[in-house]
Amino acid sequence: MSPDPDASRSVGADPTRFRVLVPIDASRDVEPSPHLYRLLEAFDPVVLGYYPIPEQTTPEQARGEFEDEAVDRVEGVLAPLLADRAGVESLLVFTPDRVETIERVAEEYACDAVLAPGAIERLERVLVPVRGGTNVGRIVAFVDALVEEVTVGVTLLHVAPEEDRREESELVLRGARERLVEQGLDPGLFDLEVRVADRPIPAIAEVAATHDAVVIGETEPSIRDRLLGDRPERLVEAVGCPVLIVRRDHDESVSGSETS
Repeated sequence: MSPDPDASRSVGADPTRFRVLVPIDASRDVEPSPHLYRLLEAFDPVVLGYYPIPEQTTPEQARGEFEDEAVDRVEGVLAPLLADRAGVESLLVFTPDRVETIERVAEEYACDAVLAPGAIERLERVLVPVRGGTNVGRIVAFVDALVEEVTVGVTLLHVAPEEDRREESELVLRGARERLVEQGLDPGLFDLEVRVADRPIPAIAEVAATHDAVVIGETEPSIRDRLLGDRPERLVEAVGCPVLIVRRDHDESVSGSETS
């Protein structure tokens, strides 16, 4: 099946599963790693093929010239996802503003998380930076869904601003692990780590270097400002591996947990 331009396609979405937006650049050849597909097994993906165009070019003009090649590339990404599962949606958008399109589609499709791509050569251990109580519930529900479907080790990380706050950080992490274990997950899958640093992004990036993917909650600043925009501290660039950004404002009906 071909992705319809500017239109969605549902192949039987399951409302009880988290939905993840997977943006791909449809102007370039893309060949995702098999490990990335495995990471997505726990979720219902919405594949967004975005084709960047200049401001002076209309989407209609670009579609007339590039639609066939863009559809082929999106289909190439979709094929493994459609092989043995339902709940896959896709759309193709010609856009002068990639970030605005990602934000808009994430909202319109009620995505629980956005995947920021990165290199992945295996899937054995995932890093989950945890802030205080503001995002623990949402992160825990998402990680629970991931680990239930794809058995991987998880490092729960908290970055404390000073050494005197280490004990507080340890309490946050133990609480998050207890909530995951209460869901029936093996406590042996989870390691706890506290780093003391005044700048969390470099600290997270240093720990992420020994992990295959990162799951992080969206907090202030937003996805645009912090992870996909122009700010120098973009976590995605700092870590290099795929980052699943769990959105903060979407309806919690899927997870049934507290709002971050």
